[in-house]
Amino acid sequence: MRKRILALLLSMILAVTLIAPAWSSTLNALPEWPDEAVYGVFNLDKPHEVAQRIAGSFFFKALTLIEPVFEMAGWWLKEFPVVSASVAVGMGEEGFSLQGAIKFVDGKKDLLDRMAKGKGEEKDIDALFNNPVPGMVTLVPFEGDLYSVVADGMALVLATVEQDMLLIGFTPEDINAARSALNFGEKRMKLDRRLPQGSFFYFHDNGMAASELQAESEGVLKEPEGNLVAELGWDASDYRYDFSVFTNFAKVFSLAADVPSDPLPMSDRVLMGGGKPWLALMGRTFLEKKHFDEMKEAAGEEYSMIMGM
Repeated sequence: MRKRILALLLSMILAVTLIAPAWSSTLNALPEWPDEAVYGVFNLDKPHEVAQRIAGSFFFKALTLIEPVFEMAGWWLKEFPVVSASVAVGMGEEGFSLQGAIKFVDGKKDLLDRMAKGKGEEKDIDALFNNPVPGMVTLVPFEGDLYSVVADGMALVLATVEQDMLLIGFTPEDINAARSALNFGEKRMKLDRRLPQGSFFYFHDNGMAASELQAESEGVLKEPEGNLVAELGWDASDYRYDFSVFTNFAKVFSLAADVPSDPLPMSDRVLMGGGKPWLALMGRTFLEKKHFDEMKEAAGEEYSMIMGM
């Protein structure tokens, strides 16, 4: 059992972190969040295609030779049924909230239709995800066409079906907010994104994280100005995976107020690997000599003691 769970977890990590590009219709199920909230948005698109690519890779085949238990994980990756998924989770004035949507391959339509009519069964959650370790998570009727996803006797999320998507949330209010966003465009989240990738993680701070960072810096960082934003984007082509990172950290803490908070253009990237680059990097650092001098001054005698060791 331990090996089966390990194989499943590894497969899920691979499938979530290595995915293909493009915008996902599941994003339409994310409602608008206020600036006063701290939240993150996680968007995946076409993970089923890349899961199949991973299962057929030389690396994964080598793992299977070393540990045959990965054969089960390989089967699951080849049959991975999720086309796209989007989730927004965070904390606002009313506490923690989560809204999300998951879109499946066409073969799951009949199952979703039955769930939409309030006729979902306990094992349907395993059937939806082609779970190779069935029984660990169950679907329990909650109210009408609303279900509770339960593991080890604890409710994880609520779920329902809308427009052939599985909507999820912590509370009925979360589900209603996701349903409204899906049906009414004016209620959808509008992200001020900076990266081009369709698959991404986006973090929006309401000042809480920035204030905590400033307090922990012991005077190195100035008082934050504005909301801290961070974004990680990734996608895949036929021959590579592309990753990008953006944050307005330097601007918020006045480390580089005169530098625009935008990613560098692709023409400025650094290529490594000769004629066929195996690694491409592009970026801009906000740390200059004056910042290290400020750190030295703030540390005082402790800095001299450390450097003298």
